[in-house]
Amino acid sequence: MLRRLFDHWRSLSREVDGVWTLPQPRMLDPVAVKWALGWISLIDVKGVPPDCEFRYAIDGTWQAERYGFDMTGKSLDAYPEPETRAMIRESYLDVATAGQPRAHLRDLLLDGRRRRYESLLLPFGEDGRVTRLAVALDFESHKKS
Repeated sequence: MLRRLFDHWRSLSREVDGVWTLPQPRMLDPVAVKWALGWISLIDVKGVPPDCEFRYAIDGTWQAERYGFDMTGKSLDAYPEPETRAMIRESYLDVATAGQPRAHLRDLLLDGRRRRYESLLLPFGEDGRVTRLAVALDFESHKKS
């Protein structure tokens, strides 16, 4: 799923001297990625890094169910687990600053159990500034490798 989503993002962008340009947020068409909608969160980036706020425009329904809480309409500052919140902020800030996609394989403590997942963070923006992130999590695909 993450590879397919990355390929879709690349189809909206173009590579210039080894760097991908930012697709505009309006270019992310939900119909084109309907197969991944429940796993995608859209995060608005307010301000300029490093002094920016991350606010969840939409928290993917499958993500909200997996975590047991829904971040839709909330700031990242409202994320209930401080260590995870700090790690998420660092990842979001990296993508907002670089304007380039990032992928991670991480472990998460959830419901007292360690769970491994892959994440893909995709920047969208205008005038060279990241204004939105599309973040997808996959708790299954790494098991196939």
